[in-house]
Amino acid sequence: MARIYIAHLTSLASDSTVKPDDQAKLKGYLRKWKEPKVLISTALFIEVLKPASILSLTLQYDSIDIVYSIQSILKTIKSLKYMSDKDPKEWPSLQLVQTRIDDHNEYQGVPVTPNFETVLSGCKADALADLHTLEENIKGRLEWSDLRFLRCVLIFLDTQCWVQKNESNVADPEESGEDKSLSSLLDAVEHIISLFRAPLEAKGMCVASVQDELKDVVDFARKYLPLGTMGYRNIWFKLHTCPDPERWPIIRLLSELLFSLPFTTSRVEQIFSRLKVVKTKLRSSLDTNTVQSLLDICVEGPSLQNFDVDSAIDIWWKDCTTTRRPSQSERREYRPRPSSSDVAAASPADNEERERETFILDDWDECFDIPL
Repeated sequence: MARIYIAHLTSLASDSTVKPDDQAKLKGYLRKWKEPKVLISTALFIEVLKPASILSLTLQYDSIDIVYSIQSILKTIKSLKYMSDKDPKEWPSLQLVQTRIDDHNEYQGVPVTPNFETVLSGCKADALADLHTLEENIKGRLEWSDLRFLRCVLIFLDTQCWVQKNESNVADPEESGEDKSLSSLLDAVEHIISLFRAPLEAKGMCVASVQDELKDVVDFARKYLPLGTMGYRNIWFKLHTCPDPERWPIIRLLSELLFSLPFTTSRVEQIFSRLKVVKTKLRSSLDTNTVQSLLDICVEGPSLQNFDVDSAIDIWWKDCTTTRRPSQSERREYRPRPSSSDVAAASPADNEERERETFILDDWDECFDIPL
């Protein structure tokens, strides 16, 4: 790319049809692009953008939730710390540049002068400063949040934290069989309940029995569900659709409440963007209820690949008041097809979730000093 851009600037700078003032600017750009500082700074800046891209891509995800968002923030901070601990000489983009320097000490037309190391040392300091600024900005934005509450939400909703961990190497033998993950989970739910006690009691929930419900649901999940390999979304779906989910009313209501918490304004911005697509100049006379229904389908509805048309046809058939034509043949039964839940369980989003880096609670405690 550098060679193509330099060739383009060279062509424009020598073009007689270009105004003299513009030619002078182009020649100045050309001199800068032929300096190794621009080449090194660009290579290092590409690496600085990689951790930020993790968070940026997360906010563009359609099925974003609070667990996935916080895990992505943690992953971004871990990536920033990993890069800060490494020498920028070992960053992939800069290594790629160094491996492609030819025999004439050039990289795609950019001469690598003898003071390459001097220029590199200055660029490294700027790149490390950019990493530090990015990390401080992310942590600064999170200071407005209740970090202890976010940690408790992760422990409760991320079912990876439910995997049993016994403390076997402790000094007191009486504590050797303590289930540390269950203890952390009970403390986390107790803190969440203290924040949402009023609305839960308004719904008629007996919050005093939440610990018994939690122990029961964790025991059920450990016994019948693969907590270590299945994503937390699928685990919660199975808990809500198991044969007897009514025995955990508080846990189910609490999970629905926490999953519905908005983490960013990106979802609202997406709705406004889709409103421009739904209601165009050619469709400006759409009724308000119609626009609302179309937006609900666009934002909350399943994709065409995952949509189960059989249920919609059944609803239409039951609500249909007109009689069939006498000459119309009998309706054939539809072939069995997988339900929407089965299709959703095998969607690429869930496969991506399972392949995502596992959340480690110790990393959260290392990044943020939270009083427990």
